[in-house]
Formats: sequence, structure tokens, C-alpha cells
Amino acid sequence: EGYPIGSWYGYISDGLNRTEEEVSGYPQYEGKGLGDIRFVDTNGDGKVDADDRQLFGKVFPDFTYGIVLSMSYKNITLQAQFNGVQGLQKYMLNGTYATDMFSGEPNMEADYILDRFHASKTPGGKYPRVTMGDTGRNQTLSDFWLIDASYFSLKNISVSYSVPESLINRLRMTEMNIYLGSQNLYTFGSPYSIVSSTVNVPVPRVFTAGLQFTF
Repeated sequence: EGYPIGSWYGYISDGLNRTEEEVSGYPQYEGKGLGDIRFVDTNGDGKVDADDRQLFGKVFPDFTYGIVLSMSYKNITLQAQFNGVQGLQKYMLNGTYATDMFSGEPNMEADYILDRFHASKTPGGKYPRVTMGDTGRNQTLSDFWLIDASYFSLKNISVSYSVPESLINRLRMTEMNIYLGSQNLYTFGSPYSIVSSTVNVPVPRVFTAGLQFTF
């Protein structure tokens, strides 16, 4: 009660264990070590277990919106379509899979591999260490893998030019239009906002050009 439908139920994270002092100084799951996600002891009983799980996040946005623009000046017409989503969160499952290189999802973003924690090579890595098997329980559901998936996207834009009749009449044409356009030109927000939370397939950026004429 009081939480959005579709909320997650799991552990609250507090960064990664980057030093031995953090490993020994905070309540931990058994098996957690350097480079593992540190979960919060929410009920204050000195240990981390199932009783510390909390509700968090939401899978439905606060609102979605769209904008359509059309402007003309003399023989030039500009049209654009925008859409956006606000207040949406996604749980990036492929990020959790990246922590287990030997049994996880093989198709994932480079950051999940290259920006992982390693005590000597990448001590400031954003993501938990890679292990054989989930020994540090980094795949356990927590808000660590939750991202803000809000975005504002320029979906379509086109510019067209209507050639004046004084020019096309010489070619015995009644109409001629030249146009340039693009789809999915740019998205403001997380790069993972408009893709799946598991296997990410990039949204293609498409450019078109054309000439339309009538005799």
C-alpha cells in the first residue's frame, strides 16, 4: 500500500566494497568481498538478510508526452516530431549478468565489462567485480541496477523545398519537391532508456533524401 504497482522488492545498495575496511566494517552477506555490492542493513539488527528488503522503483512512468511542429517559410517547410517519457525506471538485468562471465548473458554493453571493479586495474570501477558464479550475490535484486529511464527524443524531422513553378515549367513539370529527413536523430536521457532491460538492441538512426516530381 502506498507504492506504485510494479515496484521492485529487494535490497538497498550503498556502493561497492572498495577496501578491506569496508568489507569488515559493514554488515555483509556471507561471501561478499572486495568489489561486491554493499547492501544496507535497513532494520539495524547488525546483519543483512531477507528481512532487510524494501520496496523501491516503478515500472510505469509518471507521464508520457509528444510534440509535433510544422513551420513554413516561402517554399521551405520544416516538420518535427518529439516524444518523451518522465518518471520511468528500468532494472538492467544484463548488468547483473555481466558479473558472472561464465554463465551470464553474453550480449551486453562494453561498460558492464570494462568499467567493473578490479582492486589493482580499476579500483574506481562503477560495476561490481566479475566472478565465476555469483559468489558475492551481486545478481541479487537490489536498487544498484535501477536506472532513470526518462527521456526526450527527436523521433522525426524533415525539411522540404518546393521548387518554384517558374523553374519547373521549363522542364514541363507541374510540381517538384526536394526533401531531407531523419528518424531517431537524438535522444536526451539515459542511452538505455528506449531499449530492452535485458538484451539491448540499438535503435537505428535513419537518414533519407528524396526528389518528388510530377509531370
